[in-house]
Amino acid sequence: MKINKRLIYRTLFTLVGIVILGVGGFMAYLMIPSGFQSRQAEGPKVLTELLKMAEESQPFNPDPYISSTYRPGDPLYEPLLYIQRHRQGLAEELLKPLVEQGNADAMYWLAQITYRDNYYSGGPAAELFQKSAELGNPYAALRLDSDNYECRRRMSSYCDQKWGELGRKLLQERADKGDKKAEYYLLQYDENSSEEVHKKLEKLVTENAKNHYYQPLMRLVYDYTSRFYLPFLEQDEPLSAEKKN
Repeated sequence: MKINKRLIYRTLFTLVGIVILGVGGFMAYLMIPSGFQSRQAEGPKVLTELLKMAEESQPFNPDPYISSTYRPGDPLYEPLLYIQRHRQGLAEELLKPLVEQGNADAMYWLAQITYRDNYYSGGPAAELFQKSAELGNPYAALRLDSDNYECRRRMSSYCDQKWGELGRKLLQERADKGDKKAEYYLLQYDENSSEEVHKKLEKLVTENAKNHYYQPLMRLVYDYTSRFYLPFLEQDEPLSAEKKN
C-alpha cells in the first residue's frame, strides 16, 4: 500500500496550526482586558456622581438605621442582628416561629445559616429555599440555581435551572418597579463584558448608595483593590501606592 506522505504532512501541519491558534487565542483571552476590565481599571474615580456628593459634603443623616434593611420592631431585625453577631443559635430560635407563620424572608435566612451545618443539613435547607422562592423570594430561588456552586456542592439533588430562571424573573419584576437593589443583582447575570455594562454597573452602584444600600459600592471597591478586574495573568501584580490613594 502506497503511503501518501504529502497528505500526512498536510494533516499534521493543519493540526499544529489549529493548536497554535487555539493556544494563541487562549493567551490573548488571558492577557487582553475586556472593555469591562479596562473601565474597572480606572478605579473608583468612575463613580463621579458619588465623588461629587462627597466633595460637596452632603448633610449627615443622624438615623442609625438609614442603611438597614430591617429596623427595630421588624420581626426580622433581631434574628438578623444575631446572625451579624455570629450567634446562630439565637437567630434560629427567633426565625423558626416566623418560618412556621409563612414568612418567606425568614425561610431564606434560616436556610442560609443552616445549609452548611452538617452533611445532612443541605436537604432541609434546600426545602426552605424552595418554599421561600415559591412565595416570591428571588434570592432563595437563585440559591437553587443549577449554576450555583454552593447548591451543587451542598444541595445537589435540589439544584435546577428552573430556579435560576424563576429568580431572575422575580428580580426583573422588582427591577421594573424601580427596585435598584434587584436591578443590581440582575446585572450580575449579564455575561456581556463590555464597557457599557460596567457603566451600567457604575450607575446602579451610585443609585443604590443614594438609597443607602452600600454593598454594591463595597463590592466594586473590593474588586478594584483585589485586582480581580485585571486579565488573569496580571492579577498577582500588587496595586501601586498611587492607585491605592
